[in-house]
Parts: sequence; structure tokens; C-alpha cells
Amino acid sequence: MSTERIRLQLDLTERVVLRLDNLVEDTDASTRAEVARMALMIYCQLVESYVAGGRILIVMPDGSSRELLLPIFRSRTSP
Repeated sequence: MSTERIRLQLDLTERVVLRLDNLVEDTDASTRAEVARMALMIYCQLVESYVAGGRILIVMPDGSSRELLLPIFRSRTSP
């Protein structure tokens, strides 16, 4: 896989840019681009797990949990 960088330009609403800025502040990311790269990496892992038949659960500190449903798969029944 090539390490050559390709510039990608996105048109985002002000609300989305504010969310990106909040994520930069709340994480160790130093830039909006780094947040986007990390988000894509995580999304790829979620999709791969889901396609393989997995379920994605969010477990809260109190032990309660809920399934994370990916928007792209809303029309599908959870595996």
C-alpha cells in the first residue's frame, strides 16, 4: 500500500466542524484531519466486525449495555 498522501476536500456544515473541534479538544488528536483519520479507522473496524457477524455493544460503568447500530446497516437485521 502506498504511503503517498492524497488531498481530500470536504464541504461540512458549521455544526459538523464544531463537533470535529470538540473531538480535537477531547482527545489526543492535534488536528481535525487526525480526528477524521482515527474515525475512519474505527469505522472500518466496526464495519468489518459487523460484516463478520459480530455485534457491537457499548457497556457503561454501571454494567448496562446497548447495541450500537451502524447507520449503513439499519435496514439489516442484526446478526
